[in-house]
Amino acid sequence: MVEATGGDAAVAQAWFARRLGLPYTVVMPGERSEARARVVEELGGECRFVTPPLAIYDAALRIDGHFLDQFGRAAEHDLADELFTQVRPDWVVTGASDRHAVAHRGHRATAHRARVPARPGRPGRSRAGRGRCGGGPAHLREVTGLPVGGSSGTALWAALELVERMRAKGETGTVVSLIGDAAERHLATYHREEWAAGKGLDVGQYAAELRRRAGV
Repeated sequence: MVEATGGDAAVAQAWFARRLGLPYTVVMPGERSEARARVVEELGGECRFVTPPLAIYDAALRIDGHFLDQFGRAAEHDLADELFTQVRPDWVVTGASDRHAVAHRGHRATAHRARVPARPGRPGRSRAGRGRCGGGPAHLREVTGLPVGGSSGTALWAALELVERMRAKGETGTVVSLIGDAAERHLATYHREEWAAGKGLDVGQYAAELRRRAGV
């Protein structure tokens, strides 16, 4: 089993691979991180890191094995359907994930006559070189109460920016986004000011704006 991902999907896939008695290899973006690799390797999986980040797909395809392709093979009935049975959003904000994820979520939202913003807000670049937004590590935790990472920071900032634009135009409606569960590995990255500074992320300039938009 082979996958290309930098997220928690690798942990779940490694767990199932071990249960099935199958070898598992995940190709992750960026330089090797012991914190990211450890949890997969403890489950018997192998982690390979490549740069630039988008090269993970081609690298995975060159590995002898079955490429899982979690987004390319996404089920027709998935979390998006569960979402739309509970609410009827006017806007669905997705995180700045890879092209497959954004395309899939956008397709499902369009099917339910919801709109997807073409471009999220713009603070910062992070996540192993991908262009992602974030209100800042500790500051995002103040708003959500969760030690989430860069993708959730992107979604939160974009959703709040969209709400603000709607208010300015006198529009009403429902804005929905999906924020991932907290992960301990983010505590050593996004939630450490030293780490953010080392990546050249000037998050302080967005902190006050994030709190203002979120009413915190």
